[in-house]
Amino acid sequence: MYTNAFETVRVKVRREVVGRFPEPLRREALRQTGLHLASEGTLNAFAERLVEQSEVTQGFGTGALFRTSIESMFNKVRATASNWQLEVLTPESGQFLIGDNPAVTVRTDTRHWSYNMAIGDAPVSVAETSGCAPGLLARLRLLTTRRPLSHPVGRARVTRSRHR
Repeated sequence: MYTNAFETVRVKVRREVVGRFPEPLRREALRQTGLHLASEGTLNAFAERLVEQSEVTQGFGTGALFRTSIESMFNKVRATASNWQLEVLTPESGQFLIGDNPAVTVRTDTRHWSYNMAIGDAPVSVAETSGCAPGLLARLRLLTTRRPLSHPVGRARVTRSRHR
């Protein structure tokens, strides 16, 4: 998925450069190669060469771009979640079943619930805790109002944490 996304953007960038900046591209080709590029095909080839030589493409090839994008996404999610409240849900009986997903984002503020959207678009995110606390469900929810630290919700009991 990551590779496909990168390739899609790489092709789009090349098209944008050729479409929006043909004259600067021709001048750069003349400066670098001494050649006058007349056709769109030669402009595309030169633009592809520039994209391949770019720092971003080089970083993709070495894996550095993936690492830094993971770190960047972690920091974005951490900043987003800083306005969220952690809750631990305990079922009244039985257990929670959310399938084989480690975490699910849920939008419950609309008529038809939806799930698996970006974390910043979801007012609620839940994660199973079977690895460290079987039978519990962790829920992050957007802080909207202050509620008591613990109260029953439906058939589950919720414990909130003020610690971030």
